[in-house]
Amino acid sequence: MNNRLIAHLEHTLMLNQCVVIPGFGGFVMQTIPAQFDRQKHLAYPPRQQLLFNIQLNHRDGLLEESYARTYGVSLRKARIMLDDDITAMRHDLVDKRSFSLGLLGEIKLNTGGQVLFTPSIHENSILSVAAYGLTPASMSLRQDRHSTVQQNTAQVKSLIHKPSYTPEDKFVHLSISKRFLNVAAAVILLLLSLLPINRIGSSNSQGKSSYNAGFIPTEIAAGKLWQIEKNVIAATPEEVSEAIEYLHEPVSEKTYFLVVATLKDSVKTETFYKSSISKENFPNAGILKGKSLNRVFIDSFDNATDAYTYLSHLVKEHPEFSSSWVYLSE
Repeated sequence: MNNRLIAHLEHTLMLNQCVVIPGFGGFVMQTIPAQFDRQKHLAYPPRQQLLFNIQLNHRDGLLEESYARTYGVSLRKARIMLDDDITAMRHDLVDKRSFSLGLLGEIKLNTGGQVLFTPSIHENSILSVAAYGLTPASMSLRQDRHSTVQQNTAQVKSLIHKPSYTPEDKFVHLSISKRFLNVAAAVILLLLSLLPINRIGSSNSQGKSSYNAGFIPTEIAAGKLWQIEKNVIAATPEEVSEAIEYLHEPVSEKTYFLVVATLKDSVKTETFYKSSISKENFPNAGILKGKSLNRVFIDSFDNATDAYTYLSHLVKEHPEFSSSWVYLSE
């Protein structure tokens, strides 16, 4: 599922300047203008720089549309698929402290719970200059300024005749030819053209950059943001089985479940349940086991009206479950 999310994110970013992963963060493409490296005598073409902003967590609908168009499903079904992939990505990030976004870069979680994003510098990345068919152009400097000035100055001096006078003369006579005047004018124009011109230095234009969770550093901790804690005291299988209510598909009657998480691994499902679900607040919560997926639900209903009414109440009272959805099991 993670590879599916990465593929859709890469494709969508090639068509849009900003793409948001709902409830996680947004990726923004920023254009860097052309630059000139004076030390290497190279002119670098414009390129794209990828930034990550954790405060962009709304639904912009771009990824849902990509899912729906690719797999030929409705937008509602595409949203369910996307939410499942995002939930799995969050847990991988918390468990492994890092999550690879393929050719886009890598997201890391430091010890303080801060999300860090480092864009990729791989030559096949969509951020690479080569991806646009552009390469740095060599721009060698003209002939050395000092040698040119000295050469022209010597030429001017050679055209000046030494003054010839005697002690008795009251005036100094200089003979200046028209050729000298023409050369002098050319030298003045040359000196004016060689005045220093500011150039944009870019000694770090090709260096690897690291962005600290968006446009400005943020101290939002992942545990507070997603209500996921890494260090959960492991319970014995007997304790888990006693505390968790299990249901198996297919259920006997048509039931609407209010799902807050979908996972493949049973151990991770139980760990999430123990760390995120309070029996005191949600006495009817449990785990619905399917053929290949485990769904953690808050409550279940026999009709859609009650289910969606409770979903609206849940999102307002418990923002940490804002990505919850209603699952129909028959």
